[in-house]
Amino acid sequence: MPRRYPLVVFAPNGGATFTVHLSEFVASLPLRSPMPATRTDGRLAPPWRWRGHQVDPQAQLVHFTFVNRLSNEI
Repeated sequence: MPRRYPLVVFAPNGGATFTVHLSEFVASLPLRSPMPATRTDGRLAPPWRWRGHQVDPQAQLVHFTFVNRLSNEI
């Protein structure tokens, strides 16, 4: 099955670092995501959860959505 691009790939440990693959041959350098609160290991702090992302290749931006499971804050 062919991959869809752009593609966002997070760090193997689920941490705050990610790369954006614009094609099979073009990928960004490692970038940090703007997480609301993190633990010492770089993962999201409870009760925050990652809700998704959208890649805007023309603006060269990645929009992330995080949600607080207790307060529904986004």
